[in-house]
Amino acid sequence: MKQKGPSHNVRANPRTSVFLTEYALAMDLLQRDLSWNSRGHVVHRLTSDESLINEAVSMAFLKYYLDADGALLIEFAREVRKNKELVLSRFLNDSGVERIFAETAEKYLEHVFEIRDRSELRKLERLKSDQYKPGVRFHKSLPHIQPLADLGILERVQDNGLTFKGRMKSSEKSNHNYLESFLEEFSNFSDIDLALSPEGNFFGKVARIYDFHSLRKLTSSEGSQSLRRQIIKSYLETRNPVFKLAWIDSVADLTCIRLMFPPFSALVETSEVRKSLDEMRRETENGVRFHIDNWGREAYVVMSEEYTSLVPN
Repeated sequence: MKQKGPSHNVRANPRTSVFLTEYALAMDLLQRDLSWNSRGHVVHRLTSDESLINEAVSMAFLKYYLDADGALLIEFAREVRKNKELVLSRFLNDSGVERIFAETAEKYLEHVFEIRDRSELRKLERLKSDQYKPGVRFHKSLPHIQPLADLGILERVQDNGLTFKGRMKSSEKSNHNYLESFLEEFSNFSDIDLALSPEGNFFGKVARIYDFHSLRKLTSSEGSQSLRRQIIKSYLETRNPVFKLAWIDSVADLTCIRLMFPPFSALVETSEVRKSLDEMRRETENGVRFHIDNWGREAYVVMSEEYTSLVPN
């Protein structure tokens, strides 16, 4: 596979490379041909934008982790809050990872009806009695708790026990607890489903988690133009160079995240981006068009060169 983009001097053995590739595929960051999927485009553009701070990338990854692994992230976060901290070695010796997997599977079984999915959940439920080998526990637990530290919800204390605790931000006016905010916004998997639904308020929740209190709503005509300019910018940056198609999901996520930061400092949900795209399509005959995916859903947008050039920067 040819390298595309700058080298970050990261070395990994073949086994790690396979694991990371499979994980990226499972999270819909990559397609099977190892090109960017809709989410991969968002992460790639955000990490390439030096004007944005780390929270921008964290917001994207938080959304995608919640969609792929949200129930377990919540349970691990609860475990840290309950005990004030989580010493991983002690937690694993007490069969904590088996308990969390089994309890989470038991909760999900009430809402899952596909035979294959229920079969996988039953395997996890049996961990109440069928324990992992000691050497396996670490590798089963770390991919579910380390992301919370990478996303700024927890802090990882470098000691012999590998300890995690809630992250705090202190100022003269107030203290902000990222762990408490996370669990307040996402107390169960139903909260995740609602936030990530087409009319969901994910970015409002993420603004509160990361302590973004001064965001404004884009309601005026000036705000509408700012939104459209960002939509077109996101489209141009994520479209396929040959077919000119861009995932609507990529355009929406990238637009919402960028607008949260200066000079905009605005809160926009993905439903508002889609509404604006619908308006743009209605206003022009061929300037903005939608295309469907294999399931018949409107998943891609195409904009003509003439249309994108008409909108001022």
